[in-house]
Amino acid sequence: MTKDQWNWCCEGDIYMIRMLSGKKRPMNPIPIVVGEGHIILMFNTYPESISSHGMSKERHIWDTLIKYSNDGGKHWSLAQPVFILEHFNNRSPYYCAIGPGHGIKLDSGRLVVTGHTKSPDEMGQLFVIVSDDDGKTWKKGGDIPFAISNGNAVTGDECQAVEVAPNSVVINCRTSGSYPRMQCYSSNGCDTFGRSELKPTLIEPKHGCEGSILGFGAPNSVDQKSWVLFSNPANENARCNLSVRLSTDGCNTWSKPKTLQSGDSAYSDLIGFTHDCQQKFACLFERLCSKNLYHIDFVIFTIDT
Repeated sequence: MTKDQWNWCCEGDIYMIRMLSGKKRPMNPIPIVVGEGHIILMFNTYPESISSHGMSKERHIWDTLIKYSNDGGKHWSLAQPVFILEHFNNRSPYYCAIGPGHGIKLDSGRLVVTGHTKSPDEMGQLFVIVSDDDGKTWKKGGDIPFAISNGNAVTGDECQAVEVAPNSVVINCRTSGSYPRMQCYSSNGCDTFGRSELKPTLIEPKHGCEGSILGFGAPNSVDQKSWVLFSNPANENARCNLSVRLSTDGCNTWSKPKTLQSGDSAYSDLIGFTHDCQQKFACLFERLCSKNLYHIDFVIFTIDT
């Protein structure tokens, strides 16, 4: 892997999105590029007065909203509610968070957004919502099972999805405690899920940290095969050493980590693009500069194939 020594600049204007009115803050943005110029942005909102640690202790303080743009993000629709809670039958989670990071569009055209719930008196639960009409309506996907470690159930937390072959989806998840990352598998576009498993190769800091996963066409592939990149702080003790790994076999095995940022670093999101007929990738991530002060960094890189 090589990092491009580019001075990144904005080509054109930066467009600000007026997210909300009132004393609420937006969190966990999920952008999805649906088509040329057509972008969906889904996000959660919480009262400004509630800390991140208090979000799972008070019932129904959150909302999930969606905005649409048909001109590449220059103009946006008014925010509309996405009624996730009605899909949980008799369960009524205190806390329901999507993402964070990008959502995906499957080869079939289906849109996929992942998330998780929490309540004080029960284990959290992963979920997925899908849309088959370009984001106009949404429904819950299949139930996602827990992973098992030494007889104990392990659930995921912040998560992202990737399509590794047509309708074959892998959800990669943060875990809590001292567990490694978790992966969950669907072979039918998230209608149902089979096993979930822990991936010892994919280490992460104690209590976990968000990570990002991105699929892209395998070089010289003739069978729609996808390769996958994964980013997170590859360290078991602290949020540092933000790295990327490559899988060429549908997220079954992973390469050794390649460092993007050796110092303190945390959340990230990956994207792929083509420049000068070459496949390139970029990572947007948090970098700790001093105590409690994070910068948002952006690095462009290529992989050796």
